[in-house]
Amino acid sequence: MDHQILFFNDNFFSSGKTIIYDENETQVGELDLKSAFSSRVDVLNQTGSIIVSGKFRTLRNR
Repeated sequence: MDHQILFFNDNFFSSGKTIIYDENETQVGELDLKSAFSSRVDVLNQTGSIIVSGKFRTLRNR
């Protein structure tokens, strides 16, 4: 199984899109954080299509 290293800038405390780069600094997609007050995120490919959606687990202690 091949692994690819990907990088992105930390944009998790604001909403909007963040570019995802490969190790050659080529744009391979984007992270779209829906809202600064939500944990929902989409990962977009190079054409802007959603390839996966998800959300972060909350950081609350239970």
